This record gives sequence, C-alpha cells and structure tokens, in this order.
Amino acid sequence: MSFFKRVSAAFNSEINSFTNILQRQRGMQIGPNGSAQGIFYRLGIEAAGDAMSPEAALAGILKEWTSLRTWPLDTQVSLIEVRVLGNKYVAPDSITTLEEWLAWRLPLAFPNHSLTEVNGWSPAFYSWAMTRAREHF
Repeated sequence: MSFFKRVSAAFNSEINSFTNILQRQRGMQIGPNGSAQGIFYRLGIEAAGDAMSPEAALAGILKEWTSLRTWPLDTQVSLIEVRVLGNKYVAPDSITTLEEWLAWRLPLAFPNHSLTEVNGWSPAFYSWAMTRAREHF
C-alpha cells in the first residue's frame, strides 16, 4: 500500500473506526522498529501511525470488499490490489477464499511486521473481520 494511500485513509472516518475495532480485537501494538507505523508512534503522531498499520490496510481492503462481495474472487482480488494495495502481486492459483488471500497478501505488504497466526493474524481473525466489516461498512 503506497504511503499516500495510507495517509489518505487516515482521513476516512469509516476506515479509522474499523481500524480501531480491529486493533482492539487483536490487542493494539506499537509498530516494529523501522516501520512507518513505528516511526509515527514514536513521534507521537498516533493517527498517522494507525493509518500505517496492517489493521488500517485490512480495514481499507474490507471496505472495498463489502462493495465487491457478489463478484468472483479473482475479480475482487484484482480490484482490491489496484484500488487499495497498488497492484504489486498476482495471487497464486491455489488461493480459493478471501481469508486465504488476506493471509498470503498482508504479510507481503508489511514485511517488517510479523503477521502470523501466533501474533493474532489467524484465519479466524480474518473471518471475524470479514463478518464485522459487513456490519460496519
């Protein structure tokens, strides 16, 4: 996700509120050293830090996804890549659900973060987030 897309997401109240919901569900953490999120948090600019978080990217993805739910998965993923993440990767053919795609794609967008099941980024979390996004957006 480009820097400017992340910062512009900071001004979207729906994405901000859903980012906070996701962070509470996972337990909010300070971003790792060297990440944009961590730098903004250490500078005391929490809103910008939140906008740089993986949770904010997930909120943006799920906001876009709610309008695309009736489309085929490959079309959803292609549009989300372009509109939210910047069209950098093509999903492997083995991915058959959005939860699988999220578990594959978000770690690529946030290499400095440890987006693993152990750290709360499990299929159950993605499924919960998708269910909650339908209600929120």
